[in-house]
Amino acid sequence: MKKKWIIAQGLAFEEEQEKLRLEKLAQEGWLFEKIALSGLCWVLVQGEPQFRQYEFDYLPADQTEQQEYLQWMEEAGWHLAFCQSPIALFWTTEKQPPVHTDAATKLASYAPIKRQFKNISVILGLLLIGLLISGLKGKGIALIYVIGLVFFVMTMMSASGYAIRMQLLQRQLQLQEKIQPQLRKQIILCTTFAHLLLILTALYLMMIAYAQKAMPVGLWVLIALQFSAGVVLKLISWKQLKDLG
Repeated sequence: MKKKWIIAQGLAFEEEQEKLRLEKLAQEGWLFEKIALSGLCWVLVQGEPQFRQYEFDYLPADQTEQQEYLQWMEEAGWHLAFCQSPIALFWTTEKQPPVHTDAATKLASYAPIKRQFKNISVILGLLLIGLLISGLKGKGIALIYVIGLVFFVMTMMSASGYAIRMQLLQRQLQLQEKIQPQLRKQIILCTTFAHLLLILTALYLMMIAYAQKAMPVGLWVLIALQFSAGVVLKLISWKQLKDLG
């Protein structure tokens, strides 16, 4: 049985597009099987082309409530594709209305996962700073630092993505109208990458300060360009938010 791996586009940025992509692949005969690499990739298995409707949801923290909710979803015709608490993916072969349609419900479901990613990114950031100023050296320490930095960037971007999505939902509640998906995705990506560039700039400056030695001009130019790009992206997303009213 043939299998195919595809890179996930990131639920923190635009889960609606990811859902539509999985539905299109199902119509081509590629059915979702499982997640891989901690959610970085989807594993698909080849089968008969069919209609499948997918829906991402965020489970309650309480285990009893989780089980009750999963049972209710199963009875409603939704099958569990994967569950990596608090995120779950459901599918059905019958056309169904979306699980959540109103902004208030989505806002409540995003809050715990944003908090979770934020806490993890803060802990990783503090550990990286501690490792940097500890004076420990060696290939093993360098590898740990690189791995920690990768996970820090991933969790920070996810926390930032969910934070801006919550901000857009709050704006949507105030305006009492739906924000266009394309504009929403644009604002989320601009803001998230702006935060990433600015935080990485701060990390580079900390590393340079710790090294206490002259750095090549090219590195300073790179840092300046990175900082400038972060500021520009932040201003663009700020203007887009302001234009919403």
